[in-house]
Amino acid sequence: MINADGSGRRRLTNGRGNDIQPIYSRDGNLIFYRSDQNGTSWAIYVMNADGSNPRRLIANTPPHDKYWGWESLSVAP
Repeated sequence: MINADGSGRRRLTNGRGNDIQPIYSRDGNLIFYRSDQNGTSWAIYVMNADGSNPRRLIANTPPHDKYWGWESLSVAP
């Protein structure tokens, strides 16, 4: 997390694994992201926008081996 002017930099995740493809909910209160949770298994997670209360939503969702850089998550009501 960082302010538009570059100040206030703050890390929201602290694991050793990969936390990728973040996207805000429409109301800005939640962040959805894909994580391998320290190399154990890819899943879709959600947390509050301040980084609190992370929780797994969908298990076994690995990114595509070849196209992961072009993939993105999408949130709908």
